[in-house]
Amino acid sequence: MLLATTLARCGDQDGADAAFLDARAFGLSVPSGALHAEIALYQAHSAWIRRDFDSVNRIAAEAFAARDSACDEPHCLPLFVSRALMYELQGLVAAHIGNFPDQLAFLRSGLLELTSLAERDVWVESSLLDNLSVTVSDLHVPHIANRVRDLADSLPWSEETHLRAYNVYRSLGWSAALSGDAQTAMRDLREAHAFASNPAWQIEALLDRSYLFRELGEWTASHDRLDEAHRLAQSMDWSQADGEERLALLWLAENMAAHGMMNATTIVEQYKGIRKPLDRNFAYATDKRYKALELDALGAVASSAGQKNRGLDMLRQAQTIWSSLGFDWRAAKSARTIARASGSLVDADEARKHAARWPASWLARPA
Repeated sequence: MLLATTLARCGDQDGADAAFLDARAFGLSVPSGALHAEIALYQAHSAWIRRDFDSVNRIAAEAFAARDSACDEPHCLPLFVSRALMYELQGLVAAHIGNFPDQLAFLRSGLLELTSLAERDVWVESSLLDNLSVTVSDLHVPHIANRVRDLADSLPWSEETHLRAYNVYRSLGWSAALSGDAQTAMRDLREAHAFASNPAWQIEALLDRSYLFRELGEWTASHDRLDEAHRLAQSMDWSQADGEERLALLWLAENMAAHGMMNATTIVEQYKGIRKPLDRNFAYATDKRYKALELDALGAVASSAGQKNRGLDMLRQAQTIWSSLGFDWRAAKSARTIARASGSLVDADEARKHAARWPASWLARPA
């Protein structure tokens, strides 16, 4: 089973299929529902790696339909853990095709499975909370955000789960900011910074607060955090960044452009100079959200660097993607940047319309 998963990660699908066949043959000799569910989980994960979404859903459906066995071998993952993680994979598939309400439902079902355990599984629960919190923030679903906060505040985060804690509290910060609770938002974002386990996440945490401070009119506080983020970024080697940490460079460039810092273009060139492709284990590797984040940043920099039409075109593309995904506050953020870049009263009015759903947030302030 583990050999099959390793081969799948290395791109040897034929070898992975053969090893999974052997695993299933051995598994049939053990009357354990937990073991059978675990094998199905690894198969579904391998299908996710190659973005075979139909197989992920088929494998999960078959596993959920299988009769649970009372005989669970001690070496197996608990049945409820395998089921929770399969719900998580189904949630990733749903998100990838833009069905975010279904993703929320799958992830909440996964968390419900974990309530059957005798004690909390920090590793698994933190993973589900990580994925759930991001979508809850993007869709702005306050009542689910409150549930995530309750679980996050009571979870004994381990050192191995600090990155997930960072993501959870960062998402909660944006959710609070959209609700107009700037104090809680800043507290959550500081908490995220405390969990930031590497410089890239520390940069993002600084930039989140820099952005909100700027939008709330506190330019000095904003600039201080932006300078700190810039200094930290200059100390890093970005050439090997094959994960989502490269998003920190985009966010840095976007914020520098808003402050009128000409070296924002240098940061963009540094980002474009990264030759390693995104690791396909990350959802962002083949996700529209990554493209929208990229267009937001590149459009903001181009607009501030004298390429106004090109920049506006990219920003409008980003806004279209966000709207198509149902991430309306991100579309409103893009509209806000468009209004500033164009100086058009029409665009300013459009930005106000987009922000109307969040009257207490920073988005409702004049662009």
